[in-house]
Amino acid sequence: MTHLLIAYDGSDDGFEALSLLVGQFDRALPRRVTVAVIAWPVRESPIWEKALEHRLEVDDLHRSMAEVAADATHRLRVLFSEHARVIEVVAEGDPLERLLELTAEERPELALVGITGGPYRHAVLAVVSDFLARSPVPVVVANGRHAPK
Repeated sequence: MTHLLIAYDGSDDGFEALSLLVGQFDRALPRRVTVAVIAWPVRESPIWEKALEHRLEVDDLHRSMAEVAADATHRLRVLFSEHARVIEVVAEGDPLERLLELTAEERPELALVGITGGPYRHAVLAVVSDFLARSPVPVVVANGRHAPK
């Protein structure tokens, strides 16, 4: 059974890029999938932009991030059929270190990372570039195309 680690920055365009990539996989094959979103700490990223906007509705930053992160992992989960065993991970800590730890713990054959083409691209790409350099498994980066608001 193939094991994939999928991570993304919470951006809509990064998700769309991952959707196109995952769409190329045979949905009938059983696979193990670990979907990961690194929530805390606060940093420049699309997921934090969404959490800060959502905080205006729920008036609690922790609840806001919990809901935004849950939505992000759920979006990734639905990309796979019922044949996949999907584990959702909402982690905290340094994004690079957490991705490396997840890779070591979960031992996937391949990592897929979706990133924005929008305003936080440089901050996200700095983490992803370091992950590419240090990852013990092959990494495919799905680059989102930012659509202006």
